[in-house]
Formats: sequence, structure tokens, C-alpha cells
Amino acid sequence: MGLTLVALAGFIVYVATRDGGGGSGTLAPGLKDDDHVRGASSSALVFVEYSDFECPACLAAQPALRSLYAEFASTTIFVYRHLPLSQHKNAELAALASEAAAKQGKFWEIHDALFDNQREWAGIPNDQALSYFVKLAEGLTLETVRFAADMESEELRARVKRDADEAARIGVRGTPTFYVNGVQLKVKSFDDLRTALLQGVATSTAP
Repeated sequence: MGLTLVALAGFIVYVATRDGGGGSGTLAPGLKDDDHVRGASSSALVFVEYSDFECPACLAAQPALRSLYAEFASTTIFVYRHLPLSQHKNAELAALASEAAAKQGKFWEIHDALFDNQREWAGIPNDQALSYFVKLAEGLTLETVRFAADMESEELRARVKRDADEAARIGVRGTPTFYVNGVQLKVKSFDDLRTALLQGVATSTAP
């Protein structure tokens, strides 16, 4: 994955650029029972992000995404799906940490904490990363013994793999990759994301 530097609305983000384009054009699956969602409790507009907690581009996109979460909270269902990339040595472990937190009802809390602290844990040895994630969990008042045990479970490993396998099946090659109502967005800026959601809201609420 290459990275392109782009200035957006007073801050700098990196936009992922992918060899051969962003994907095959295959539609992303709709909402699933085990999806991690935030925003509207029900909506005809679904925004899906395939992401990697250790990806620098995903980290750089966070200010823009959090702005969208706030602006479109009442009109859009936001979905996070895992795509831990092999070049990021702790990405899968971070995904497992997020799933372990989800078992205790705090997926989005640890989602934000993992990105906010990415520079501290990215690339460190796995055993140190595991200890770091347990400390993050403790800071979120999670039951840390249960959290650490859940991180080792095959159930959660399979959960992460399902997202990654799905991404491969529909041709997602890099992170972050975004879909609105199943259609992949070709974006180069925050404004592109916002425009896509504004158009989606207009379409979904049209009489």
C-alpha cells in the first residue's frame, strides 16, 4: 500500500493508494448480526470501513471519521470491519484486543484508544503489545483477566478472520477502504467522504 499526503480542513491525513485500484467493484455485504456499529439505531444509509488498527493511513483518517460520526450520527449506521495487514506485526493482536473489549461492551472505547495510542504499540514485540493492550483494557475498567483470556480464544480469532476473508473476497486490497450502501467509495479527501454521505442521506430520505 502506498500513501499520498493530503491537506484537509486544517489537518494532514494520508490517503491510502492501492496497486491496481481499490478493489474489484464487488458490493460489500450488508449489515451482519455481529457487526460493530455506531450512529443511527436504524437507517437506510450504511457506511462500512475496512480498517487496520496499526495502519498509519487509518490513524490519520481518524479526525475526519470522528467528524463524520458526529455530523451524521442520526442518519447513518457506521460499521467497522477488520482487515489486519500482514506487514503490521501487531495488527491482528490489536483486532483481537478490540474483540475482547467488545465481549465486555466496549468495542468503540478501545477502538478509539488503540488509534489514539497507536504510535506507542505499533511495531513493538508481540508480548509487549499484549501487555500494553491489557493496560488499555484496565484503563477502560474492563475485567483484565477475562480480557486476556478472550484474546487467546479461537472464537475471536475466527471473528477477525471472517472480516478479513470477506474483504479479500470482495477485492479490498488496502486500508482504509470505505463503502456506502455496499458500493466502494473512490475517495481522495475528507470532502469526498462527506459528499458521499450527504448524497446518501438525500437519497435515503427522498420521498
